[in-house]
Amino acid sequence: MLKHAVIDTNALVAVVDSRDNWYAKAQDLLNALKTEKVSEVYFDCVLNETINVLARRSEERKRSEEFPQILDELFKQVPVEMIT
Repeated sequence: MLKHAVIDTNALVAVVDSRDNWYAKAQDLLNALKTEKVSEVYFDCVLNETINVLARRSEERKRSEEFPQILDELFKQVPVEMIT
């Protein structure tokens, strides 16, 4: 049986932002999904919300210059073919 897990904004932000309080837990979660051979599902609305959160955080933390690298990391984590 094929298993799927929908990844929400909080988990996705934490996976991409190494300074997030939940970064380690999010990494553990995604690693556990891979170990259990669970396919990740990313909704386009979650991706949009994630980009907005990351952009706001970058600006609030005065790290705007890091935003392009953060986006690169996001799109490494979520290839286009995985977006639903």
